[in-house]
Amino acid sequence: MAEEQLFGGQLKVIVVLSLHQNHVVLQIWEIHLLKRIRHVINLTCLFLFYLIYFMRMKNLPFIILALVLVSCGYKQQTNTNNIISISDTSLTDDLELNKIRLLKLKSNTFAQISSIDKAVFTADRIFILDKMIGNAIFIFDLEGNFINHIFRIGEGPGEYRDIENVFWNAFTNELVLIPMDFKKKLYFTPEGNYLREEFYTQEIVYADLVFLKNGELLVNYSSLNAEANVLLYQDGLQKMAAFPFDPLMDDSPLDYRSIISKVDDRNYLVTLGLRDTLYSIDIQDYQVHPKYFLDFGNDLSFEDFNKQPNPLGYFSKNDIYVGVMDLFQTKDFISFTTLNFEGLHGRIFSKSIGKSYSTQEFIERKVGKLGFEGVLGITSKDEFVAVLSSGKDGKWDFSLNSSLEKQFADFGQVDKEELILMIFELEEEN
Repeated sequence: MAEEQLFGGQLKVIVVLSLHQNHVVLQIWEIHLLKRIRHVINLTCLFLFYLIYFMRMKNLPFIILALVLVSCGYKQQTNTNNIISISDTSLTDDLELNKIRLLKLKSNTFAQISSIDKAVFTADRIFILDKMIGNAIFIFDLEGNFINHIFRIGEGPGEYRDIENVFWNAFTNELVLIPMDFKKKLYFTPEGNYLREEFYTQEIVYADLVFLKNGELLVNYSSLNAEANVLLYQDGLQKMAAFPFDPLMDDSPLDYRSIISKVDDRNYLVTLGLRDTLYSIDIQDYQVHPKYFLDFGNDLSFEDFNKQPNPLGYFSKNDIYVGVMDLFQTKDFISFTTLNFEGLHGRIFSKSIGKSYSTQEFIERKVGKLGFEGVLGITSKDEFVAVLSSGKDGKWDFSLNSSLEKQFADFGQVDKEELILMIFELEEEN
């Protein structure tokens, strides 16, 4: 990102250039833009002429989106609901838990969950990804009863060395595992039985993936292959490539997990690397536009942060927040995780009134003193799924919510090393 200081403010412009069947369409979104400086868009002309020439020479058959991100810093003085505050959060007094329940996963003696990196809910299954420690996938019914686990270490058909991610294809009713070390997809039944494997040749390292009726929308780990970040495939063809690799924005300490969130059948919300924006992607019109702007409250821009001689050292010694992941949303709320030197921090954003809340503070004030591993999933009924652990003293404290306290007591013995799912909806008091 380049910064342009104009009239005491900073300009943020996104230029989307589409080339399709020899027609060039230029679309410009101006964000946080002072009326007096709209003429600055002309600064992008040289870039556009070069890009048009390049695409004509290559005779590309599909739409290419080229995004020019110019600065991130100008802050509006008006009160809008599309700015998400990361560092400054509101008190959680107006936020309430609704339809809340606990779920204890009944693991098998020979298949113990060590950590939870992702929880995938379908109409009748729960798939738990234990990527960091167990390198396995655990399968349960909606009551938490153990069904099976996938642990197929090796280099042969249907095997992997390390799991990169796991996804559910609702159109084929299949679980899809993508290994970290092979360019293939492994397919399983909802019960965890192996079906087949398919290799792919595209330069893709899957960070996140959503299956569509006629293709897939994905985020690529661009820092590993210097390719575009967002790709859309439909009917066997690549229809869109957006957000070219930017080392200052894409080389980050984040684990890219759950960074595509479905809005409806044609619109998806995406977060990418160190960018300070959540983008909306329309898979029918191939449109990309900024939806929410992230105010991290940092003294240093991400561009300057990555220019530090030792960015990781700077990060560990300064109270700054970077990036967004674990992105899930319902009709009224967005939940996500951000990172600072103390670790991961959960945030809940109200779409209607534009307030941001600390998820840890919310749980501590409404439930009890517990460990919070993150909101790591969403159910088919649009309920958030949080992963809880015992508190710092090793105790399970649900003393502030009598319903949860009773549910926990019904579990019987729960060890301090175990993890419990909390499934809930949210509502705000007017």
